[in-house]
Amino acid sequence: MRRGFRAIITQVNNFLSRNIFLQVILVGLLSTLLLSAPIPQPATRALYQARLASQSDAPKLASEQLAKAASYLPWRSDLLCLAGRWSLQAGDPQASIDYINQISTGEELPPDCLLSLGEAYQAAGYPQKAVEAWQMIPESAGYSDTILTMLLGIYQAEADYLHEIEVLKSIYNMHPNESRYSYRLGLLLAVYDPEASQAYLSQAGESDPALLDHASDLIRQINTARLYDQPAYTSLSVGRWMASQEEWRLAELAFRRAIELRPDFAEAWAYLGESLQHIETTSTQSTPDKGYLELQTALQISPDSVPSNVLMSFYWQRQSEDEKALEYLERALKAEPDNPILLAEYGRLKAILGDLITAQEYYEQAAEKAPNNPTFWRLVAEFSLDHQVQVRQIALPAAGNVIRLAPDAPQSLDLMGKTLIALGELEKAEEILLKAIELDDSYASAHLHLGLVYLNQGNVLQAQREFDIAERLAPDSAISDQITRLYNYYFP
Repeated sequence: MRRGFRAIITQVNNFLSRNIFLQVILVGLLSTLLLSAPIPQPATRALYQARLASQSDAPKLASEQLAKAASYLPWRSDLLCLAGRWSLQAGDPQASIDYINQISTGEELPPDCLLSLGEAYQAAGYPQKAVEAWQMIPESAGYSDTILTMLLGIYQAEADYLHEIEVLKSIYNMHPNESRYSYRLGLLLAVYDPEASQAYLSQAGESDPALLDHASDLIRQINTARLYDQPAYTSLSVGRWMASQEEWRLAELAFRRAIELRPDFAEAWAYLGESLQHIETTSTQSTPDKGYLELQTALQISPDSVPSNVLMSFYWQRQSEDEKALEYLERALKAEPDNPILLAEYGRLKAILGDLITAQEYYEQAAEKAPNNPTFWRLVAEFSLDHQVQVRQIALPAAGNVIRLAPDAPQSLDLMGKTLIALGELEKAEEILLKAIELDDSYASAHLHLGLVYLNQGNVLQAQREFDIAERLAPDSAISDQITRLYNYYFP
């Protein structure tokens, strides 16, 4: 959703700084001045030069000439405002600020001038001053939509969520059917006021079918958590949902709120540690131990907590300390020995550490504990294929189970196709991969594997065709990287 808001702000800024828009203003201004009382020749020349500069797409020169004209016509503050706008167009917000601030302090700036001043402050990195400028614009000026949109951009950039909520409520009152606003408002209120959030989330889902599943799921999470009549647990549930959507800063707020309500809430401390690590990855100043203290606190409160031990395991994996990660995962498994997710994760770590025999054992245990879940059979098959461990004995029957449990999923057929390629059964692989593509012709992996079939059969042109389709469907991905390696090897 953030990308959508930024697009709006960009659109507004582009409109306000568009050359043609400023040219119209400049032409009108020039005509007005020429029809009024006589003006000094240097001012006239400067205005003509400003007009020529605007027509030649030279915004810096236009701003300089307008400022020069203003020095001869001090009573025309609008010239300095226009110079400020052209400076913004030239990408020099500080010059824009300087020009506009030359206007007498006792003079009330017109709304369009305040709008430009706020833009300049925003672009120069003074968001608070931008807000102050825009707040001086009266509602009667007709800039309410523009101002609110710009304020929204600032508060989002500053992660000032309480002010963002206020602005969003104002925008919602003006545009109740705009789903992007109601959805964002619902997300924020889910952290601060879960009950109040539901009306906005429902509205967003009704207005935009693309948001319905997300909005409904969050509402469901909130209502389920409220059954326990523990506000801290509701905040935890909201935080976990935000984490699942990679809204890590909102997740952090929700987890902190849970801790405020219940300081001994081990899970909330653990998830807070996890969210801080994800926020850290986007920071310019990385701190390796970010989140560690919160995870430690969680384990001090509840040493046997499964979520806390699992999240501490993830922490050590990110530090490339897989042996330490394994220790915490073993603690989690001791508490829940039949948990298929933990068993599969333990198998994955063992494979990373080179213990393939134990890894295979745990992958198979995970599948046996959840025999009707295709995910774990898929993991068994992929482990066998990745490490070339008894492909016919392990991967083939596991892939068969995946198809049995999810027969209409192209991913299931693709896995079987990949397995058959490894076994050298190319005709069977081709047949099943064509079925996968028939189910979903946009599934890039199936095109990749079909290309491998054709390549092994000596059908180079068909292979290249499938590789090209796969690369087009999945650019900048592991699939495209693999295709690049194949081209470099087979077609240097």
